[in-house]
Amino acid sequence: MTINDEKEKEKLYRRLLDMQAGNIKYKSYIKRCTKTCYSLAAPEYKDELKGRCDAIMHDTKAIVAKGNSILRFLLRNLFNVDNEALEKYLDEYDEISRETLLYYSNIIDYEDVLPQKQFDTIIESDEMTLRAVSLLDTDRIVRRYLGFENEFWEYLDDPKAERLRHLDSLNSEVIEHMSLVVPIFGEGDNDLIDIIVQVPIVKNKETAMKAVDVYTRAYKYYKMLGQTYEKQSSAEEVAGYVDFLRQRATQYRLKK
Repeated sequence: MTINDEKEKEKLYRRLLDMQAGNIKYKSYIKRCTKTCYSLAAPEYKDELKGRCDAIMHDTKAIVAKGNSILRFLLRNLFNVDNEALEKYLDEYDEISRETLLYYSNIIDYEDVLPQKQFDTIIESDEMTLRAVSLLDTDRIVRRYLGFENEFWEYLDDPKAERLRHLDSLNSEVIEHMSLVVPIFGEGDNDLIDIIVQVPIVKNKETAMKAVDVYTRAYKYYKMLGQTYEKQSSAEEVAGYVDFLRQRATQYRLKK
């Protein structure tokens, strides 16, 4: 590890600790808001407001508990994740935390129909949990999940053939448009004789899912070599990868 990497790890470590402290402040702030609002409410509004405040505090406790569970997981695995991928994840986590705080603080004393919420908190969706687990994923883990025979990986990894290229980017548009399987045809119009594959380096959920997609289609084309080319799908394998993440989240005790 270089000095720059060590400095980045230290910065991320401090950020994770600050986010844990922020969770405590978030819970205290919402608690103060509910108590203040209830104490100032008109008598005829108190019963309805109490029910709402109790529900908000119930959600708040669950959100803080889930958030702390995720943050502790990331602290334990700080040296097993990519710095850039973790920083991107923490930015997403912070954005959801801000939206959550604004939503609950605004509806505490809302006297009319409650506004429609346009996002899911970390207890309403397991997306942030799965994204946290996927930060531990690597190309090796994706290959193990897919379970294709060694002959295929040897074919793909052959340094002389230069069939496999790795894409080092976390930009969503780059990942989507530059990850591909190129079929190589022989003299016949659809006579498949080889493939060229470009796959992202696995660092998070997005790159892992795209790697599953590309490797799966590459494998299916590999099995068709010497035959007529037909377009192949990877939808089942990609969906299975999400289930694979959920199973691991349960093992890590991160599943709600």
